[in-house]
Amino acid sequence: MKTTWVATLLGLALALASTGCDSVDRAIDCDNVCQKYNDCVANDLDLDKCTQGCRDWSENSSTNDQALDDCADCIDGQSCVNATFGCADECAFILLVSNQ
Repeated sequence: MKTTWVATLLGLALALASTGCDSVDRAIDCDNVCQKYNDCVANDLDLDKCTQGCRDWSENSSTNDQALDDCADCIDGQSCVNATFGCADECAFILLVSNQ
């Protein structure tokens, strides 16, 4: 009985952890993308609105989530010039989510 209870709790914890990691990764990526967009393109961006729009958009499909990952990977460590011009294709969605 005790073993079953422990196994059930362990299984539940693993299930929650695996779904939670995606949410945390998505939140971090959206924060980074919106912050870079604010710093490099739109100085008066509503960061909360952009981040929430980004998270909602990326949760809609695995294609959107992959696009977010690609954008975040592309801009990571880049200057504004390199991020703006070098990552335009990967990060084009930010124009949609930042205006929602």
